[in-house]
Amino acid sequence: MERKPKEIKAIIKSYWDAAADEWENKIGDRGDLFRQHMITPLIFDLLPECEGKTVLDVGCGNGYLIPMLNNKGFAAYGLDISPRQLFHAQKRVAKDCLYETDIEKIETLPSKKCDIVICSMVLDGLQNLYAAFRGCYRLLKQRGYLIITLPHPAHYLEFGKFKKRVSRHKYPEELQLEAVMTKMKKTVIFFHRPIRSYVNALIDNGFFIRKMVEPATPIEIKKFRKQTGRKAMPSYFLGILAIKGVAKTKR
Repeated sequence: MERKPKEIKAIIKSYWDAAADEWENKIGDRGDLFRQHMITPLIFDLLPECEGKTVLDVGCGNGYLIPMLNNKGFAAYGLDISPRQLFHAQKRVAKDCLYETDIEKIETLPSKKCDIVICSMVLDGLQNLYAAFRGCYRLLKQRGYLIITLPHPAHYLEFGKFKKRVSRHKYPEELQLEAVMTKMKKTVIFFHRPIRSYVNALIDNGFFIRKMVEPATPIEIKKFRKQTGRKAMPSYFLGILAIKGVAKTKR
């Protein structure tokens, strides 16, 4: 039986607070293996050449990405729902460049408008995709850019660490899934959505899709998966570059 929305939100927030110290040790200043070789390069591949522009990293976690963005000439900020994650982010980022709030609650978002919003590896952990995109829309200047990275939906059901095995034939469905992701064995909730769900939600919320990228798995990841006795997927992640246009819906 699926959990109620308030319960889901509480579980997700509690998880990321409880996992923050372990996450800090895992991610550090550079990111884990997947971030170093796939996710971070994907973000910078999608980033437009806008030196000096403002960037907001939604779901910034321990803030590892923000100094990298600053070093590329951007003025970067971070937003996260977890105060403990933001505690670790303050090791790298000034406190006044961090916001503790929920991207799905538009009334709580900062009034600051950004040139670029990044949602990297967070959307599959949000229960209301439309609310999240409305939040991103509000945060962006007109014709601003939204950059998304997420686990590739086509392979998500195969390599996700879910409590119950889910057939890849359920790919077309939208699914609420429970997983145990840390050494603490604490439950968190994720949401599988087919690619069309992301595309339609972007369009309905006034975004134009400029580019989609499905990076091939690099040799470093293939070697790591082989060493751990697991097969490598052909593509682990999906990247999307969208542009803010005119909003169409209030769903």
